[in-house]
Amino acid sequence: MSRTSAAGESGDDNAVQQLQPAPASPTGSHGPLVPPGRTRRILPFVGAIVVAFLTLALPGHDLRPSTLIAAVVLTCVLGVIVVTVPWRRLPPWAQGAIPVAFLAVAALLRDADGASRSGLSALIILPVLWVALYGSWRQLAVTVVGACAAFLVPILVIGAPDYPSREWTRVILWPVLASIVGYIVHRLVQEQESRADNLESSRVFLQAVLDSVDVGITACDPQGRPTLANNAARVIRGSDAGYRLLAAAGVTEIPAEQAPLERALRGEQVYDEEIVVAPARGPVRRTVVRGQRITRNDGSVLGAVVAMHDITDRRAAEQAVRDSEERLRLLIDATTDYAILMLDPQGRVQTWNTGAQRLKGYEADEIVGRHFSVLYPPGKSSGAELDRKLAEAAQDGRFAEECWIARKDGTIFWAGVVITAIRDTAGQLRGFSLITRDLTEVRAAEHLKDQFLAVVSHELRTPLTSIIGFLEMLLDDTDDLNPAQVQFLTTIDRNAHRLLRLVGDLLLTAQIDAGSVTLDLAPVDLRALADAAVEAAQPRATAGDITLRLDAQDLPTVTGDPGRLGQVLDNLLSNAIKFSPAGGHVDLALSSHGSGVAIEVRDTGIGIPADEQSLMFQRFFRASTAVGRAIPGVGLGLTIVKTIVEAHHGTLTMTSTEGVGTTFRIELPVEQPRRPAGRPSADRRVHGSAAG
Repeated sequence: MSRTSAAGESGDDNAVQQLQPAPASPTGSHGPLVPPGRTRRILPFVGAIVVAFLTLALPGHDLRPSTLIAAVVLTCVLGVIVVTVPWRRLPPWAQGAIPVAFLAVAALLRDADGASRSGLSALIILPVLWVALYGSWRQLAVTVVGACAAFLVPILVIGAPDYPSREWTRVILWPVLASIVGYIVHRLVQEQESRADNLESSRVFLQAVLDSVDVGITACDPQGRPTLANNAARVIRGSDAGYRLLAAAGVTEIPAEQAPLERALRGEQVYDEEIVVAPARGPVRRTVVRGQRITRNDGSVLGAVVAMHDITDRRAAEQAVRDSEERLRLLIDATTDYAILMLDPQGRVQTWNTGAQRLKGYEADEIVGRHFSVLYPPGKSSGAELDRKLAEAAQDGRFAEECWIARKDGTIFWAGVVITAIRDTAGQLRGFSLITRDLTEVRAAEHLKDQFLAVVSHELRTPLTSIIGFLEMLLDDTDDLNPAQVQFLTTIDRNAHRLLRLVGDLLLTAQIDAGSVTLDLAPVDLRALADAAVEAAQPRATAGDITLRLDAQDLPTVTGDPGRLGQVLDNLLSNAIKFSPAGGHVDLALSSHGSGVAIEVRDTGIGIPADEQSLMFQRFFRASTAVGRAIPGVGLGLTIVKTIVEAHHGTLTMTSTEGVGTTFRIELPVEQPRRPAGRPSADRRVHGSAAG
């Protein structure tokens, strides 16, 4: 079943057209002879002239043939002029000539029957009425003057003394009557046109207002014929090829008598009903409809109106959200290695995934609604401690820790816990996400690593120390050794020291990963550290024909770990010397920088390719320029430097140009920031997260 209106009715196109503003009239289009309606306007007057001719043709009239013939000829000429002349192109005043000319016809007919006794004087009123109905004030004035002339001309021809005295009453009465009738009729016509213009303006204004809203509106008259429809309604219904109204499910068609506009016209209340509009051409639209009957104060029915809210996009967005939520739910449920749950702002469990069930043993209906404190072993976390964790997550965005977690059966396991605050678009706290990962195997691996560190420390470092000690004793007394033997011992000593440094770097790297390396914070004189580092590096620089220079300005005393900061300077100077060719320069510069200090180590070495610079701080990475030249190293120095600098709340940056040189810049604060009381201190512990 097809329909052509947005509310289930037909024929609203014409109604809509009636609400559009009328086209502007061109010059000369206003007047008694301008179509449309020109023939309708002339017919009454022509009919009156024809009746007058028929009346004169009856017996008993003493006619003047010449005057009658003149009236007939003039009538025919005027008829031809009225039909053939393009009056729309002429100015309005030109159209007033025809009614005045018809006055001459009326005067001739009156004279043909004897002006003193003719009853045809009433014909004088017709041109006046014609102009009063369809002409302007100026045209009416000219016509009234012509009517007066039609009575005065015979007096002038006959002469006032010979004109019958009883006819003077008609001479005065008919022009005055014509003037009064013309004035009253024209005034009434103007008032009617003014009301019509106001009505048209109101309807155009109403249509513009309705077209400006995004709600489809359709109205009908008491007979159910649509009287208006706005742009939104036309968009909803699509093209004029018809459409169907379907129930909310989009399958069952709504009968015409059950269409919202029909029901509203019957007096039914249509409120927030969802219907589907399916145009023959165009997209299907889903709408929410409201409708009601329109009545006057006396209860009589004026029609009905229906408003349609297009909710197609909203429903699509809601469906997209539901689909996204379903995909997220499936993803979370499929993640069995992590317990992922939602907490409300008070810490009560809201959701429970498969991973949480596997790790902790609770079914969803056993845990949802309970406080998350049930997940911790009794006595391990107090209520105040758990509230502190939520408060920290709400303040900082997240809280992370490693702790013991309890299962339903009472057993415990070591887990990593991350609590993240969830806020809406307005910034209002909506709850928390809590993600738990079983770290039992990780903890076991760390234990094995600790054992490995102990083995390395005791089984490798101790023998190396002994070897180096005995080598130093041998090298102190080389009198009984030949040059080749001294060279062999020197090579052994050099490689033993290299191996000892490598073992030390590995130990430090492992300790950094475990977070077991602490900073011994104290006031540090960076100038003294720089002097010591340059002094220690000078022999290597001299051996490699490298010029080593120090530029240190007056510096404030900073808070830091002197041993670790000295290690940073030693590593950077060692790298700069190692990667610089003979004849190069290595500069160490220290200066004040804002509220801190800046340290720069510049060299004129081989540089680093641009595409490798972002990888330089990753563990065991070595630049291709170093590998290609077989320069020894394992790629741990910069990793250690970066970790120590960041542990001091500083920054380390690098700029390098291949074949030109490299600059490392460190910026350190004068004072180390302090964390709020009650929170675990991190500034004294070196973590390896930034080390790659």
